[in-house]
Amino acid sequence: MPCRCIRPTLLLVLCRLCLAGSVTAGEIQLAADAPGPLTPEESQKQFQLAPGFRIELVAAEPHVADPVAIDFDARGRIFVCEIHGYNLEGYLDVQELNKSGVLDTAVRRIPANPDAIKRAEQEQYGTVKLLEDTDGDGRVDRSHVWADRLPACYGVVAARDGVIALCAPDIIFLSDRDGDGRAEVRQTLFSGFGVYDMWSRISNPRWGLDNWIYAANGINSGGTVRGPHLPAEVKIPATSFRFKADGSALEPTSGSASGFGLAIDDWGDRFLVTNQQHALFVAPLAHHYLARNPYYAAPNLVLNISSYGHPARVYPISQPDPWRLARSKDPAWVKFYGAAEATANGFFTAASGQAIYRADAFPPEFWGNHFSVDNAQNLVHRCVLEPQGVIYQVRRPQPEETTEFLRSTEQWFRPVNLTTGPEGALYVVDMYRAIIEDYSAIPRFLQQLYIQSLIAGSDRGRIWKIVADDRRGSPDDRRGAPDDRRGSPDPAETADRQVSAETADRQVSSASGRPTVGPVARSGDRPQPVSGDRPQPVSGDRPQPRSGDRPQPRSGDRPQRAPSLAEASSAELVAALSSPNAWWRETAQRLLVERGDRSVESQLIELAASGGTPQARLHALYTLDGLSALAPQIVRRALGDEHFAVRTHALVLSERFPQADAGWFEAVAALAGDPHPRVRLQAALTLGQSRSPAAAAALAKLAAASEGDTWLQAAILSSAAETAGDLLVEVVRGAEGGSSAPSLLRPLVSIVGARHRNDEISRVLAALETAHGPAAAGLQSACLAGLAEGLNRGKPEVLTSTEGQRSLRALLANSDDEVRQLAFQVAKLVRLQEAPEMKAALQAAAETALDDDRPLADRVAAVALWKGAPFEELSAVAQRLLDPRQPLDVQLAAIEALAGSEDVRAADLLLRDWLSKTPKVQAAALDAIFQRQNRLAKLLDALQQGAVPPASLDAARREQLQQNPDAEIRRRSQELLAAQGATKDRQEVLARYTEALTLPRDEDRGRTVFERQCAKCHRIKEQGFVVGPDLANTIQRTDEMLISDMLDPSNQLTAGYNSYTVVTEDGRIYSGVLAAESATHVTLRREEGKEDTILRKDIDEMAASRTSLMPEKVEQEIKPQEMVDLIAYLRQAFGPQLPAQVMLFDDEPAFVAQLDQGEGRATLETADRFAGQASLRMAPPQRFSLNIPGWQYRIAEHPAPGEYRYLRFAWKSCGGHGVMIELAGDGNWPPADQPIWRYYSGQNTTGWAARQVAADAPQQWAEVNCDLWKDFGSFTLTGVAPTALGGDALFDRLELLRELPRSAAQPAP
Repeated sequence: MPCRCIRPTLLLVLCRLCLAGSVTAGEIQLAADAPGPLTPEESQKQFQLAPGFRIELVAAEPHVADPVAIDFDARGRIFVCEIHGYNLEGYLDVQELNKSGVLDTAVRRIPANPDAIKRAEQEQYGTVKLLEDTDGDGRVDRSHVWADRLPACYGVVAARDGVIALCAPDIIFLSDRDGDGRAEVRQTLFSGFGVYDMWSRISNPRWGLDNWIYAANGINSGGTVRGPHLPAEVKIPATSFRFKADGSALEPTSGSASGFGLAIDDWGDRFLVTNQQHALFVAPLAHHYLARNPYYAAPNLVLNISSYGHPARVYPISQPDPWRLARSKDPAWVKFYGAAEATANGFFTAASGQAIYRADAFPPEFWGNHFSVDNAQNLVHRCVLEPQGVIYQVRRPQPEETTEFLRSTEQWFRPVNLTTGPEGALYVVDMYRAIIEDYSAIPRFLQQLYIQSLIAGSDRGRIWKIVADDRRGSPDDRRGAPDDRRGSPDPAETADRQVSAETADRQVSSASGRPTVGPVARSGDRPQPVSGDRPQPVSGDRPQPRSGDRPQPRSGDRPQRAPSLAEASSAELVAALSSPNAWWRETAQRLLVERGDRSVESQLIELAASGGTPQARLHALYTLDGLSALAPQIVRRALGDEHFAVRTHALVLSERFPQADAGWFEAVAALAGDPHPRVRLQAALTLGQSRSPAAAAALAKLAAASEGDTWLQAAILSSAAETAGDLLVEVVRGAEGGSSAPSLLRPLVSIVGARHRNDEISRVLAALETAHGPAAAGLQSACLAGLAEGLNRGKPEVLTSTEGQRSLRALLANSDDEVRQLAFQVAKLVRLQEAPEMKAALQAAAETALDDDRPLADRVAAVALWKGAPFEELSAVAQRLLDPRQPLDVQLAAIEALAGSEDVRAADLLLRDWLSKTPKVQAAALDAIFQRQNRLAKLLDALQQGAVPPASLDAARREQLQQNPDAEIRRRSQELLAAQGATKDRQEVLARYTEALTLPRDEDRGRTVFERQCAKCHRIKEQGFVVGPDLANTIQRTDEMLISDMLDPSNQLTAGYNSYTVVTEDGRIYSGVLAAESATHVTLRREEGKEDTILRKDIDEMAASRTSLMPEKVEQEIKPQEMVDLIAYLRQAFGPQLPAQVMLFDDEPAFVAQLDQGEGRATLETADRFAGQASLRMAPPQRFSLNIPGWQYRIAEHPAPGEYRYLRFAWKSCGGHGVMIELAGDGNWPPADQPIWRYYSGQNTTGWAARQVAADAPQQWAEVNCDLWKDFGSFTLTGVAPTALGGDALFDRLELLRELPRSAAQPAP
């Protein structure tokens, strides 16, 4: 490639790489500086660990290859899941690209070509292995393939004398019943999860305290999940979830993240991860609690809890991968990814595989620590969890503030997962490969130079374990440094620090494989966790080792045999619930529940009441629960436990007995005043299970102390679905003596309004009327604003209560201006139209609105008061305000007022004198028309009568009409608008703007155009709003394509940015991009970042649109020169893009729609395809389009950027005589008697001259490569006509190329 075609900085990068291998025309010599693998023994020497620790090898190749997760079964055996074929599609794609001899230096991120993806899929699969150490030396020496050729497997968990593997789209149970080392039992428990790229799928199953298995989600991992033991299908959004090991239940859980990792601590708290966020905490508000109140939209529950940056700084000792170093030196790539991601090293960019250390084999200051990895920078990171109310933050421990817990100088060390083993070691799963990043994150030219590194190590893998040289340390060490503690406890929580010295400690002897009862633990054996301290074992967990006890790992020690609980008696399993190691506790609990042995019920009850640690008491409670042996009195006793976590979980368990336990409510309500914030939070959630009026009083007590506590308020509001009115009255009364309104008031009263219950609304209004004290006006304003917000959701109803009407009239006459205005809004929403106060206020507003001498802002504000007023009165005022001579803002305000009317006659006013309205007024009027279902028939009348031209409707509006849920609206609109869409006029506009690409360009003028026209929905740097797609993708589009994108925006929609239309049950219509969704609501985002939140309970219908939110007729706003300048600004901001190939058709339904002429029938075929997800099935004779939007592809002998020479496609005949493809050049079809622009195979029955590819019709898929320039000379490709000859034909993967890969078949003769 000539140097003038390469950016100067990139040229320097390539020159450095040339020291190892030159880059020459027609040949790519691979870089020679890629690091190579080491033996396990050599790798072990490259590690640096925190003082007092060492690392040992557990397993290596050939026993493991590309491992991603492990788990230990009840016998202590290691099960590992592997993925195979990682990055294979990138390797195959670049392998073909390298045959061109040309480096692809364009700045963008693209996936592999469809053929490479299809080929790679054949070798992308998951494997589950059983690893064994037969000679007891601590290293695996035998492996068994338990299950092979599974879908890619990203987690395994022991259960039911087997393992459960997460293999999207499935969750599979595997078991070896005959002991031959291979799982003959292979049962699909669940199926239907979404499947994304290999790096982001459902993963990391973990047992929870509550006998459920929890798992992390991946990108697009949601779906409709079915299972043979599920009572019904379950719709799972793209969120984390939990399931029962027997497949009997599955449900969503709170929290969602795209990363690979899930950790659970001793108290059941969950932690997630993304590439740049190593510590995400899921706030403890369970999904089922939030879902019970459909009137409340909860806050985001996933929090980045790092206190030291995002992304946080890390301190690797390895050299950056050569490709990463090269990328960091190219400013264009730094701009593309951002400085933190593109920097060679030093920040989290590949965080994953987190774990909470839950054992005691490490020194005490490590108990309960959070560990995570960055596999791109070859390290394991440690941080300390500290409570912040009900959530956490993490900080770096001292003295590791500028170092890491474990680091390696070896670039092949790729830690991806962590777990605590039975002996208390921290196990590290090492994928051990040259490149761990998804291939598409690597610049294309660097993929070419380091192609072998993409798959190097696919046959390797390591499992390590980190052990402490001396777990006990000195007495001072065991207490922990003062700054390693998690804050100071409440005085009332000091009981949480103390455990009776009389409690026996249960231990497990690994020598016998049996649990035994150890000696009595004494206070002082181990430091106690304080209130809010990090989860860690406490005094009484177990004594120091002595003769006969289970040996602890020491320097030079190795366990002789894997520990086992599989053969332990049930009594011994109960004893193991007191182990300081979470693996022993969780495994013992699981086995007891799986056995269903209630003979140990009395021992479990005793342990739940007086176990030596809170962990033991919790496991005893949930074991009883799993055995269906949990009685109300056991839970009542636990509600008074000395530790906050036991009280918290006891509240959850108490929800099973509200009827069976007469004192249940009093016991729960008493904990509303608990000194610990987690207990108070759970008390609020549990109180929501009661509909007793007394629950409102208890919640009000919590609400009084909730100011500034987002999570407690969320818990209270999620509990208030049925008691919102009672609770609100209590809160208002309690707040009257304060100086300001509680922040809880507005969302709480909004719930009351959204329920539309007369008695509740009347009680609220009565409480507001009588409110007094210094905070009265603030209370009234906050409540009225919330009430209006809630009433506006769902269909408004008349307030029939005489008492409620009287209270509202009193508020309309309030001395405070803001209270009066808000009361006025509420009065309109409850149809209190005849009140004298209402009439007087409306009259005054009308006088102000119509007074030309009043300030414009006052007039607009006065018009706003008419929204929702009686139509007879509103129409008289609105007609005068819509006069074209009125100021634009006044006209727009009048339209907004009419939009709020339910009267269908409002549509007549909005459509009247259409042609006299300016474009902005017309646009606002259409917005108002489409807000109500009952106005659409009026619009169709106006279209039919010619009062409104069809051209006034853009593609999105046309589709809303043609896809309307009302059958009559659909029928009429389809008849009226059938001829609308891409017209000859549109083609002329595209042609005119395309010609302008030759004009000079000015980036500064282009920036001005962006700020004026595009910033409403798109963002560049700090300018604009994030509504539409990321404009960084413009680098993947030619200038001609960008023009088509802007002038014909619905021609190609970016995935994830479809416009959604929501129709509510009362006929209101909302449109926008889906910005957020939860268990109870969806949020749609419109221009300028404006958002509408719609409660799911109010949704009648929700559907994605095939049209763009971007306006049509952009040429009315942007002139050709301005368009060229805008493109110049985009190129300056994101870099140039000049593709070497362009895909014309692969799987896109839009392509089928674009073939809008001809007597044949075109459909997508998913059952028979050459590549991707679908092919094009053509029924004879043909479908065609002469001018497809965006198709202005110049064919040339020596194609410049944006030009092409070769056509490649695949076709197949389905029993017919032959197949043909016909091309349109320069807007014309080829003459019938000349063999140009047509190819065929088989028998040509058309009578048209054409070039023959093969004598026989292809009965199997055949790939065809055509040299268009050699066959037909230069022309501009504008359209296509796939043609079936004598029977159906299939077409797939139609693309243009500048150069034909060397491996491709020779062009058709």
